[in-house]
Amino acid sequence: MKSTKQAVIVFQSVTTCNDVCRRLKQMDFANVCVVDNATELRKQLRNKNEELILFAALELPLTLAAANIRAALGVGTLVVVTDQAHPLLISDLLIAGADVAMSSLSDGYFTELLAWKTALRRRSEGLFRLYQQSTLIPLESESAKEPTSGASAGPVWRLVDAGWRLLSPDNKSITLTYSEKFFLSCFAGEMDKRLSRNELLEHSAILNENSRAIDSLVSRLRRKAADKDFALPIKSIHGWGYSFSGFLQSDMDGFVHDTGVDETQEQEPPQISLSTVEEFQNLMETDRFDFTYQLIENSHKGDYYGAKACLVWTDAQGEIRPIEELRPNLLHLGVVEALFSWALRKLNTELQFWLTEYDLHLPVFVAVPAYALVKDYLSLQQIIEEASVTPQLNIIVYHVDHQVDVVVLSRIIKKLKSKGVFVWLRHEGPQSTKLLEQGLGFIGISLLGQLTKEQIQKSDFSYEKSLHFAERKNLGVMCEDSADAQQREQAEACGVQYLVGDVVSLPLSRDGLLLAWASRVS
Repeated sequence: MKSTKQAVIVFQSVTTCNDVCRRLKQMDFANVCVVDNATELRKQLRNKNEELILFAALELPLTLAAANIRAALGVGTLVVVTDQAHPLLISDLLIAGADVAMSSLSDGYFTELLAWKTALRRRSEGLFRLYQQSTLIPLESESAKEPTSGASAGPVWRLVDAGWRLLSPDNKSITLTYSEKFFLSCFAGEMDKRLSRNELLEHSAILNENSRAIDSLVSRLRRKAADKDFALPIKSIHGWGYSFSGFLQSDMDGFVHDTGVDETQEQEPPQISLSTVEEFQNLMETDRFDFTYQLIENSHKGDYYGAKACLVWTDAQGEIRPIEELRPNLLHLGVVEALFSWALRKLNTELQFWLTEYDLHLPVFVAVPAYALVKDYLSLQQIIEEASVTPQLNIIVYHVDHQVDVVVLSRIIKKLKSKGVFVWLRHEGPQSTKLLEQGLGFIGISLLGQLTKEQIQKSDFSYEKSLHFAERKNLGVMCEDSADAQQREQAEACGVQYLVGDVVSLPLSRDGLLLAWASRVS
């Protein structure tokens, strides 16, 4: 359950937001901020820096904005102030997730706004106290725990989730990659620990025996922390190495540093609450794997085309995490194919239910690694032959390398296409361009990253060539991570037709997606 401290009030203009903010601060309201884009709103909700957020919904219809915010806010307070007084709009906003919907046209709406905010805050805090008294979460936060022996007075940082998440002294966190986890673990257990570059390189071959790789890794870690509004205590010691100011505590029981084994070779399995096949099966049986959804915008038509489904899992603390964090575990256990087979069946069943029960023709895209699709060919073939696959299912294939049997992949694509299911290719380099030119049956390409014409022209990944091919063959082009209005403009200038990302929609639950789709404005 997310914190109840936060409240979001949605308006339809920045001017109104600024005016209300000024009046609130005159009344000694602390921790109030104005936000005018979805990316900054998501950042504030995640970091919980401000108690009251005034959001100017400039890019999305109010009902869709309400559904987005409710999905991210949890049980916090959500008030929507509209410049209309139509009863149907007020009802739609309440259905979409608002606690209160009111019109700014009414006399004394500012006083009413403050009254509602106070009442809803009181109600949500009562619910949160009841929730804390249950056995679902501990009352004591992880950051309040005392450091292990060896730590003296000073800030205590923690590597939690067996090293896959770094927790700051004030309880902010960032998730870590494999290399970042190993790098930080070298500093654990001692106050203000210092290590030379040679010592760091000896600890792990993941850094590829290249000191410049360490500099790049540290720079990436600093950017991650800056995005969460805190500074890492990693200091560079010129010409020698790095230091970690403070005490870094690790919960990796029995952890042993890598002593020179290449990452591609067999290693000890990462321990993110998933170290055996039995634990993996238990996660599946207890519904710990699920999907979040983001709407897809058709920029050429100015409406919503469908949704992208992202596979996620719920950790032991109840946090929803991207499936990529479990990838090392899944690969080690050899269950990648099983997971994606389950995911395709689950999503297909869900779409069939929406179609039959709600008459909902909602195209949903899901990204699947090519090796999982190919190795699960027999299971997928059974779904196809049973004619139970729904045309609303769209697949984005990625990680197509030399180890993937392209002949089998081509058969799968053609078979799916015969059933009305379309397959897209995520562009990952020159190999992707070659695959497009082979005519395997892809109906579109999907792009990741911020796009500008200059980046495309300079790119080693042949973006420009692929985009020209897509234009000649009339293939669809999708950008999967457009975060703000500027990135939207850049993507559209490059010929992108379909947009996914925070600029279109925050991640939504199943119910949030259905509410958002029902309340969309075409």
